[in-house]
Amino acid sequence: MKFIAIVVGLFLSTVAQAWEPTKPIKVIIPSSPGSIHDTGFRSFQEDFESATGAKLVFEYRSGSAGIIATNHFMTLEPDDHTLIATTSISHVMGEVTNPELVTYDFLNDFEYITGVIASSIVIAVSTESEINTREEFFNWLKTTDTPITFSTTFPNQIVATNLILDALGVDEDKAIFVKYSKSVPAATDVASGKVDVWVGGVPPTVPLYQAEKLKYIAVLSKEELDILPGIPTIHEVIPNVIQVSTVGVLTHKGTSPEVLAWYRKHINNALLGEGAVNLRTNRFVILNQDALTEQGLRDAYSGNRKLLEPGYREIFPPKK
Repeated sequence: MKFIAIVVGLFLSTVAQAWEPTKPIKVIIPSSPGSIHDTGFRSFQEDFESATGAKLVFEYRSGSAGIIATNHFMTLEPDDHTLIATTSISHVMGEVTNPELVTYDFLNDFEYITGVIASSIVIAVSTESEINTREEFFNWLKTTDTPITFSTTFPNQIVATNLILDALGVDEDKAIFVKYSKSVPAATDVASGKVDVWVGGVPPTVPLYQAEKLKYIAVLSKEELDILPGIPTIHEVIPNVIQVSTVGVLTHKGTSPEVLAWYRKHINNALLGEGAVNLRTNRFVILNQDALTEQGLRDAYSGNRKLLEPGYREIFPPKK
């Protein structure tokens, strides 16, 4: 009898350690619907909910390149049913762009669960523009006598543009950055010709590209993307210009390993589902295989910090 009791006790102990959600899972999105953060979660939502029975509920808090939402997340009582979407660019650079606002350490104040999508920055112009190739774009930047307007929603877009201008020997004063709080209006104004150039993430531009209102000139990934065949890279001619953002799933520091393992298992499984694969293809984003573990995701974030910090420091020097 004592042996049976021990076996039963071990079984109950094992069962007690298995975590399952008991209510909807809230996801804090630090930008607007249609953004890269939003697309990251939407890419696997259907497969995830179908497999687990757990419902994802989205809360959008845009502003200050993700800082507003992340500060809000830090004020919440730790809860196994609350996650936040972040990217390996805006999340890691907040303390450089707005050190007086940031209340968190990007690497050490969170549990890193897994990456969900990765997206290259893309350069796009209106289909009405006479610019059709990377070389024509470069020549335009170097020869035009009039200022060129660039839509921007995140500082990394300014950094990328300035790196290109510097490499071409173009005065940075020639670029006028039109700042937007939301990506969709920013892309729409480029498509309509109100602003000259989009230098930003792919997802907000896809509907306009598919409607033949925008055309892609180049991508800022290290290599050409299979999902955008024929669109050349900037890196090929300006080696120091690479900007690929990974969307990651983070949660509160101290969340139990059992909870983290449950999320990682079911999110990663859902990312391989047919629905997620189709959505990534349709939105021109990819799956960063290296970021599907905690350490891989941390490496993606810390790597982008190291890559981008010098350019950011030029735009946002330390305040005295």
